[in-house]
Amino acid sequence: MGSKLKDTTRYEKFTFVDTSTLYIQTSTQGLNKLRYTIDFKKQPIPLDIYYQDKLIKQCFIGFYNRDAIRLEHFEPNKRGDHFTVFGGNAHLYREKEKAVVNKQ
Repeated sequence: MGSKLKDTTRYEKFTFVDTSTLYIQTSTQGLNKLRYTIDFKKQPIPLDIYYQDKLIKQCFIGFYNRDAIRLEHFEPNKRGDHFTVFGGNAHLYREKEKAVVNKQ
């Protein structure tokens, strides 16, 4: 499966499966299959999240490095043109793959 990123300050896990499918798992809402669009040509990078055809979250995404991102959530149509300090900030870190032990 694609990139798995987890917020270490609260339970929120994002799994980017492909170029348009995203699973978000939270401690309160369980696992949800969603659709997303992203535009890497813009700065900051806008990420829009949809449930079926309804826009439910707008975000900015920033990459710290290969294994860590900053994600700021906004309610639909409330996203401006830059990150803010008062938005719903999350710092997500790539989950390490668990080693599989082959018992023989």
